[in-house]
Amino acid sequence: MNSETTFSSALPTPVSRREFLAGTAASVVAAALSRHAFAADSAAQSSPVTTVVFDQARQRAAELVSRLSIEEVTKQLGHNAPAVPAQKLARYNYWSEALHGVNVNGPITSFPQPIALGCSWSPELVHRVYTAVSDEARAYHNQKGYGLTFFSPMTVNMGLRDPRWGRVGENFSEDPLLVQTLALEAARAMQGDHPKYLKTIVCAKHYACNDTDTDRDYADAAPDRRSFWEYYTRGFEACVTEGNVFSVMSAYNSLWGVPCPASSFLLTDVLRHRWGFKGYVVSDCDAVADIYETHHYVQTAPEAAALAIKAGSDLNCGDTYARSLTDAIQAKLVSEEVVRTALTRILTGRFLLGEFDSQSDVPWSSLSPDIIEGQHHRDLAREAARQSLVLLKNENNLLPLQKSGLKKVAVIGPLAGACHLGGYSGRATQLISPYLGIASALGTTVYAGRIPAGEYLSTSNFRGPVVAFSDDGSAYLTSIRNRDWAQYGPIDFTGKTSIEFDFASETDAEITVRLDSLDGDAVATLKAPATGSTETWKTLSATISGATGSHIVFLMFSSSTAKVRSSLMNLRSFQLLPASEPQPSTAQLLYAPGSTITGPRNQALLDKAVEAAKASEVALVFVGDNRLLSDEGEDRFDIDLPEAQHELVRAVLAANPHTIVIVNTTCPVALVWEQKNAPAILCSYFAGEQQGNAIADALFGDCNPGGKLCSTWYRDVRQLPNFHDYDIKHGRTYMYLRGEPLYAFGHGLSYTTFAYANLSVSGGELAAGKSATISAEITNTGHVAGDEVVQFYVTVAGKQQRPHRQLAGFRRISLPPGEKQSVSFTLPHDHLALRYWEDSTQQFVTEPGQVDLQIGSSSADIRLKGQLTLA
Repeated sequence: MNSETTFSSALPTPVSRREFLAGTAASVVAAALSRHAFAADSAAQSSPVTTVVFDQARQRAAELVSRLSIEEVTKQLGHNAPAVPAQKLARYNYWSEALHGVNVNGPITSFPQPIALGCSWSPELVHRVYTAVSDEARAYHNQKGYGLTFFSPMTVNMGLRDPRWGRVGENFSEDPLLVQTLALEAARAMQGDHPKYLKTIVCAKHYACNDTDTDRDYADAAPDRRSFWEYYTRGFEACVTEGNVFSVMSAYNSLWGVPCPASSFLLTDVLRHRWGFKGYVVSDCDAVADIYETHHYVQTAPEAAALAIKAGSDLNCGDTYARSLTDAIQAKLVSEEVVRTALTRILTGRFLLGEFDSQSDVPWSSLSPDIIEGQHHRDLAREAARQSLVLLKNENNLLPLQKSGLKKVAVIGPLAGACHLGGYSGRATQLISPYLGIASALGTTVYAGRIPAGEYLSTSNFRGPVVAFSDDGSAYLTSIRNRDWAQYGPIDFTGKTSIEFDFASETDAEITVRLDSLDGDAVATLKAPATGSTETWKTLSATISGATGSHIVFLMFSSSTAKVRSSLMNLRSFQLLPASEPQPSTAQLLYAPGSTITGPRNQALLDKAVEAAKASEVALVFVGDNRLLSDEGEDRFDIDLPEAQHELVRAVLAANPHTIVIVNTTCPVALVWEQKNAPAILCSYFAGEQQGNAIADALFGDCNPGGKLCSTWYRDVRQLPNFHDYDIKHGRTYMYLRGEPLYAFGHGLSYTTFAYANLSVSGGELAAGKSATISAEITNTGHVAGDEVVQFYVTVAGKQQRPHRQLAGFRRISLPPGEKQSVSFTLPHDHLALRYWEDSTQQFVTEPGQVDLQIGSSSADIRLKGQLTLA
């Protein structure tokens, strides 16, 4: 047995409440550390920012902190820190978001969600995407002073271990190697490679084991030791030791009985002593308050604040520190030195961002706002969306469709009309819904004539204007609140002189028409008088001034007399006047939602969808979820589609055998009936602002889907362990799943075929300190160019329970028809897939014996096999 990276890591004995309250800060910390001391990791955190530069920034920060009173210091430790003019310290909000684009009002580019980027299996693509995101972050900062300290984008707490987690859209994968590989590229692209300055500061979250969300404020995670070290911490370790993240977010939940923001084991012993972390830890929002309010670990806010900051939580997202740390210091629960050290860590980051230097010295200070959602970034968003698409089924090569032969196409489903982006999304203006993308591909105009208000691209928030349906199945916006908005377009204003609205209003209100962004030019305003009720409809028009050509349209709803967010009106439709004659097109689109996303069966909607399917040569059915089904704070109880959507697919397929199902979703869903009966299924996780164009590109053969699933899709919840079971060996993920999934990890088809041949293994034995090279030859044996993700797995024999197989390497390649390429993987003796955590000796070890080597197209489609001996 060979040891790898020996260190003492016995689990900490939690500091008891009585011990905490009775002891001084120094004695309590010393007592805690003596129970579970770590040797500092021999490989300290490295960074493009040199050690000398870091030390200089830290010294400057410490000097600034020394000039502040302790009261000023404590006020600086909340996420919304006030200015200290006497010390030239500006007000700063540390809470910025950039999960898959900067989360601000547009224009801003929205790229595919991380779960979609995970399906690309392309580190190079992820790096380019987050380089664009950080460029826009700097440009937006230059324009509006927006903060450069982000609480994202690396969500590496392995929530995709279970598809019921409400935030799986934020994860790259269920596999630790794929997670850490893509997270590293995101971190490097966001923070940059300058030797003196950080481009932005990004955050690895939620540390650790925050993998349930509905009960996250009080849940306790208790993974076995092997799962903790082999699975749940791998992404964090890589982000710190290789990605050099300057911020880590502690989680809401407790770990082994200790709230994560109060865990010195997590935040000091592992993070700083073992991994060499130099940055600052930020708590999840109000998680410090949860220490006493929901976990009841201590009884008061000062106790919670003192415990958290001593454990290593430097920045409090919330106001518990600002309200309570001064009291904690006075009560001798924590020392001034500990509090000042926390602020020094935080301000070191701001010095490294260049905030206190001449902006002419900071390399990104000249980035222009013109790059934001510019054509280059929109093209990249489209490319990223295309690479994220996964072809799940393609019976008899139904796809791709030939545009030239289509006369009528039915676009059906509740996920067809809007451009869903998912959580933490910026307000992109160039939104392309699936319906709009298909229309563009077929040369058909969507937004012309009278426009049903329910056919929007986006709204002010996912609980904003709600779509309701009349008895005849027409969609309208209901429960529109004061200051809501809805987005449509593009719409051609050429020759238009007025805009007409069909509305019903409870109170006097206004509808303002703005072009291209939320703060764009206002070209019309309708004074909408109260009609008596939201069921009493009235039609009025307003004059259009200063508008011509094609524009994105934002309808802004407001009232000077109503309370903010109070209900104002319903809107049935609108149109530009004078009306235009319909333009001829090569194909006619028949659009029918068929059902709502979450509601029960609506017979009128279903009948219209069936009618459209019968009248068309092909039916495209878009099904999936939205943030009402799966979101932050909202886990799912099952993984099925809502029954009305299943009914819709069955009815449309019965009406038209040429039915293609497109799953437009933020999380995996069970499609057992659909997989058995539908001839073709395409998966599009919420793929950003260009999702509609990318989906159309794939449907009509302008791109060949090459994505692979980044997680297992299960048949039903009975294949999953208890939601709160953190032992990965209890049937979780492709590594330990018992039984056959609906779709395997790594699954994804193509419009071409690939042959695998000529497996080569360098040497038959792998000794400590050595590496083996495994290579294979991949040939495109089809008739069109395509991408293949070559996947390398290992199965380790031995006495310990090990994964059925575990990903040890991967590479996405592009091949023209008939071309071949050799793909090689390096397997070092200390590869994470070869090691396991041995708790009795508190170290990673490798067990001598046979290793099965497998190369294939998915975890369930192994094409080549070999062996070597692990010495």
